[in-house]
Amino acid sequence: MSKTLSWNAHVSGIFAKARFALYRLRYKGYSLNSQLKAQLVSILVLPYIDYACLVYLDLIDYLATKLQRLCNAAVRFIFHLKKDVSLKTYYDKLRWLSLDHRRNYH
Repeated sequence: MSKTLSWNAHVSGIFAKARFALYRLRYKGYSLNSQLKAQLVSILVLPYIDYACLVYLDLIDYLATKLQRLCNAAVRFIFHLKKDVSLKTYYDKLRWLSLDHRRNYH
């Protein structure tokens, strides 16, 4: 939180750490199967997003969208999908909740 009571810097830091973890997975991960990629993302990327997620309950829409897009990128990496593919069925396959539902669940 900044002096102006904004979560912008905090969310940007979380985004950068999680994005870098996903980048490292992409570097060598395309040869792995989807199940192993899902486990690696759950271990290396999602903890950055889930840590202290309760403070995100009243997050501004553009910051929440930024984090949701990061999760969408992780799903696309796991299943090797293009950007125009609907991700709802893939979230169901992984049994993942959207970020809004994850925050309310915790």
